Amino acid sequence: MTSKRVFFVHIPKCAGTTIDYMMRFQFGIAAMNVRDEPNKGGDHLRQGGNHLAFANSLHPWFRAASGHGLFLSKEIRDRYPDSFWFTILREPRARYLSHFTYLAEKKGLQTKLDDWVGQGNMKNIQTRWLAGEPNLDKAIEAMETLFDFVGRLDRLEDSLAMMARAAGVPFTSPTGYQRNITKGAKPELSDSVKAMIEENNQLDIQLWDYFCANIWPKEEAALGGAKLATHDEITLRDRMNLGLNWFWRGAVYAPALKVRGALA
Repeated sequence: MTSKRVFFVHIPKCAGTTIDYMMRFQFGIAAMNVRDEPNKGGDHLRQGGNHLAFANSLHPWFRAASGHGLFLSKEIRDRYPDSFWFTILREPRARYLSHFTYLAEKKGLQTKLDDWVGQGNMKNIQTRWLAGEPNLDKAIEAMETLFDFVGRLDRLEDSLAMMARAAGVPFTSPTGYQRNITKGAKPELSDSVKAMIEENNQLDIQLWDYFCANIWPKEEAALGGAKLATHDEITLRDRMNLGLNWFWRGAVYAPALKVRGALA
């Protein structure tokens, strides 16, 4: 296995739960989770390397890291020179509606879709996750100069196989586990709601279009044809790795986060 540390920047509703599980199955206790701090509006605070530094202080021997608390800058990249960073993007309109459905199904959100969209929630979240701010040029620069690989949700298996080839990591994917999938019916959208979704995702739509036209074709030309190793059943090794990871998260990391929050 490569000696590189593998970092996955988990943009909400972009296959993060699936990839988190893959990392835990693959790396066990050496897979580190980095949580963020959602605010009262349901958005997320981007605090540079603070979340990563705290998680790393508890878990200095990690080989892989993922989570909503990860975000990449040149300073963070320089701190981990022997590392491989990747993320997954999603068509912005689909990601936006999936985020609402997730909040309604899993988090008990009572707000109607029209009202939620009209409030301007979760604007340009993919751009902000890459740039740390709503800055399209900075997000594009991050894709081109900081990230080692950027995949796409509509080509997830290809993306993960290409990522594994680029990173030199023998990723395997057990298919027999529950993914974090929202099951609600797709809502009928009025023209006004469609227009508001477009407005709330202007930067993300431009980012997606640029990625599809300029970055993905180059990645596919260099790494296409790679196949992701899969197995249908969760193996004993998978279960042991997952158990060790859950123990570490539950016994050490989660309590430390609570203490940190109480002292903040």
